[in-house]
Amino acid sequence: RVLRKDRAFLLLILANALVMYSYLHQETSLVQYLNQLGERVVQIYTPMILNNASIIVLLQFPILKLLSKRTLLFRVYVGLAGFMGAFVMYGFIPLQGPVYWWYVATVILSIGEVVLFPTFSLLIDRLAPDDMRGTYFGASGLGAIGVSLSPLVGGVLLQYFGGAALFFSTVAVLWVAAWLYYRSEGARQQAKITQDG
Repeated sequence: RVLRKDRAFLLLILANALVMYSYLHQETSLVQYLNQLGERVVQIYTPMILNNASIIVLLQFPILKLLSKRTLLFRVYVGLAGFMGAFVMYGFIPLQGPVYWWYVATVILSIGEVVLFPTFSLLIDRLAPDDMRGTYFGASGLGAIGVSLSPLVGGVLLQYFGGAALFFSTVAVLWVAAWLYYRSEGARQQAKITQDG
């Protein structure tokens, strides 16, 4: 009922689901892709996870502080740009190429994660009426649909089309998410004008 009544919130949930679908490729499909390297996958992927965790711990507060005066939509686009940049790099990096490029791409994705994920909660909080915050945050869990679909779709794309197709299609999905965030913001402003008027 909440999603049916609040179009801005519905668009936001759809966008969040697409972002979660994309992000989970980092933890599932990318590992499947790197498995083609055999035992080297452990040597490559373990530092990638370490880099990701380190950036989140060390840079989250400085980066969010740096962006604190920017609009939420601007922050969303910065986060999405980080995700897109990383997946474009994943698509171009040769499987047998220099290992450090995988680390550079992971750093870029991690910066996007640092910006984007906290912004999710702020966007939901801004849309939720005071007496329905619990309902809105509960309904936001529907974004986990993207988490569920990611391993399945990623596995199919890898098996039949290869890594480049997986990563570049993920960039396309993120562009759709960016458009949905833009439409959500427009719907929010329109609803606010109608309410004030």
